[in-house]
Amino acid sequence: MPASRVETFEPEDLATLGQIFDETWAVIAAALQDSDAESRAAARTRLAGLLLELSGREASPQQIRRVVLHMFLEAPGRSVGGPQEMQLSST
Repeated sequence: MPASRVETFEPEDLATLGQIFDETWAVIAAALQDSDAESRAAARTRLAGLLLELSGREASPQQIRRVVLHMFLEAPGRSVGGPQEMQLSST
């Protein structure tokens, strides 16, 4: 996935993103347990991209996790808009 912007992350920010990824992936992976390896890999890549895009917003880790889980679990099979269409403050 090509980067659309250049951003620098502090070590603590990367640690937080890693924690959010791990916690969120555990839930998503359970929901995808019957999926093939290619679908699971695509979901991991999508999750990572979404977290990177959402990381620049003023939102708590819990808000980011809720938005991402909603995108994966509440709208299956639906094409979800980009992070610019989400309102993190309402989650």
